[in-house]
Parts: sequence; C-alpha cells; structure tokens
Amino acid sequence: MTFEQDDKPKLGKPLSNIKVIEFAGLAPGPLAGQLLADYGAQVVRIDAPNKPSIDRLCKDKRSIALNLKDKEQWAVARDLIKNADVVIDPYRPGVLEKLGLGPSVFLNAHKGLNKRLIFARLTGYGQKTDKSHWAGHDLGYLAESGILDTIGPPGQAPVFPANILGDFASLSLPAFAAISLALYEREMKEKRGSSVPGRELDVNIVQAVQYLGLFVSHGRYPDGEGGIALFENERGTNTLDGGSPYYQMYETADKGEYLAVAPIEEQFYSQFVEMVGLDLDKLPNRFDTDNWAELKQIFAEAIKKKGVQHWRDQCDKYPNSSCAVMNKLAKPEDVKDQIVTWTSKSSDKYENKGFAGKVLEANQDAESVIRSFLGKGYWNKVKAKL
Repeated sequence: MTFEQDDKPKLGKPLSNIKVIEFAGLAPGPLAGQLLADYGAQVVRIDAPNKPSIDRLCKDKRSIALNLKDKEQWAVARDLIKNADVVIDPYRPGVLEKLGLGPSVFLNAHKGLNKRLIFARLTGYGQKTDKSHWAGHDLGYLAESGILDTIGPPGQAPVFPANILGDFASLSLPAFAAISLALYEREMKEKRGSSVPGRELDVNIVQAVQYLGLFVSHGRYPDGEGGIALFENERGTNTLDGGSPYYQMYETADKGEYLAVAPIEEQFYSQFVEMVGLDLDKLPNRFDTDNWAELKQIFAEAIKKKGVQHWRDQCDKYPNSSCAVMNKLAKPEDVKDQIVTWTSKSSDKYENKGFAGKVLEANQDAESVIRSFLGKGYWNKVKAKL
C-alpha cells in the first residue's frame, strides 16, 4: 500500500479524521483498534522490532516498529502520540509509565504534551484495584467477576466460553464505546472552550462483564415488587441456563449437529411441538420443573430421529418455532467487515470485504505513518534511525 493511498482519510466514515496509536498486543486491544479502523479511523500499530506478529485483527491498519528503550525511537513514539487523538494501551498498569509514555505525560493540565488525547487503558482487573498488579487471562477475569458461576451444568465445573465473553465482549467493545463517547465529549468541550478536553479511560473486564451480567444478577437475587427469579436455583437448572427442556440444545441424527430450541413463549412453543411431530395435549406441563427431565427425553428422542437438513427445512417451514440449527463458526472471509453496517446515506450499497488473509507486517508502513502524523521533514530526519 503506497503512502498516497494510505494517507487519505476514509471519506464517508464517521471516524475518518481520527488518528489512533495502538500499542501491539493480542485479542482485546487489536479488536478495539479494528473497530475504530472499520469506521474510518487511521490506526497505527506500534510493534516491537524484529518480533513477528500473530495478530490478524489488523485490516486497514498500519504498522511502525519502535524500540521504546532506545532514546531516539522512544522520541518518535512520543511525537506520534503528541499528534494522535487516541491511544490504545493493552499493557498491565504501570508499563507505559515506566517507559515515560503514560497518560500524565500527555494529559497533565499544565505540562501535558497532548491535552486532547483519549488514553484508553485495557486490562483485566482495572488500573486501581487490589488485583491490578496480577497477571491474568480471560478465564481468570471471568472467575473473579462471578459470571462463571452462572454457566455450566449442575454439580459440575463451570463451562467457560472461548475468550469472546471476556476479552472481546467485555473489553474490546466497551473500549470502543468509551473511546467514541470520549471523542464526542471532547468535541462538545472544545465547542464550549474547555482547555482540557482529553480523558484517561480505565476499561476492564471484571467491571464490564459484571455490568453485562446485570440481568442474570437480578434474576438470581430478585428484590422488590415485580422481581423475577429467573436464575435463583443452582446453575444449569434454571429456564435460561440449560435446565429447561424448551431452552436447550438437542443433537440430530447427524452426529455433532445440533438444533437450538428456544420457544419460551406459548405461541412459539405450540409451533415447536407441531414442528417435531408431537401432540401438545399429550405432553406433561412444561411449567412444572418436575416434568423437565421427562420433556427433555421426549424432545431429544423426537429430534434425534431426523438429520440436520430435515431440521433446517422444518425451521424454514415453522419460522415461529424459535428454533435454529447450529452452524459452524464463520470463516473470516464470511464475517462482515463492520460490526454494524455503516453507509453515508441509506441508498448506498454496502460491499463486504471480509477479513481473510489480512497480515500486517511489523514496520511495513514506517514512512507512511511518520509522514502522515509528523510530516515529510520529520521522516527525512529520523528514517536512518528506524
């Protein structure tokens, strides 16, 4: 990709004039940067020299490799941040401070080098908690949050999902939302003449996933008038966590192929019963939990009689059965390249480019990055040192 092609803002996208510095990491930081890039932001990943990246969440990003312990290359990183709108910090608390690139360097009310900067810090436990200094991964953060206590069969170890729930749903997405809000807030502050429109953001998995789990928390600890105890029993025995026969996965006649059954409402349940060839009047009362084991067996036997294609056809025939065949995980090239499709106007045609085969080599865009952030003269001054 040439400098001339890459340096042009992506017109028609809401973040086309926003410059982002993303320190290289894995999982949540790259996806937060990817989300910003998908909506037009000019995202630059700072990589370590001579360290191949396995990150594939890099579409429409650029890379520059800098040794942050080298004085001259550190100065380049500092100057890039001085000219950025957003920094994505994926490191444990204190790492960038030790490198002299922490938020106070840029946001200090008196001596800050970039008081407009949005400094997003992505961690598992948060910046200032009793576990901030702990190492960790998605599974540990979910355990700390208590959310794992709601997932899995009764009497057995919790079942943890792939790192989608913690790293991505509870870190990348909240970071994207917080950065977008902070950019809007900055714009509003500047219109009012505020002298310090930037902000440091503490985004962490434990806090975010607990927030996402509020519906379940209210269901386990109902209080006040109108409280509904949806999750008050042991995990795996409630309506929405695997206990119910009408909110369940059933294997078809094709091994490893499953039908998701979720007809909670009465009108959907009657359609489901008809779809699987049963007589509603002859079935046990589904609202009596003592009947759940029997109903599970009845439904399992009925669904096991037919293969997955039969159930695909039946789902098409009975769209109000609230059932769906479980598909295999989508390939990258089949994933839409925006989490919410955005066009400049409603009549625009959306063309999905997918994510297949996207590799961002460290330092492949050094000239483009420095010229677009700092100018041609700056590039001529430092190119021999990079």
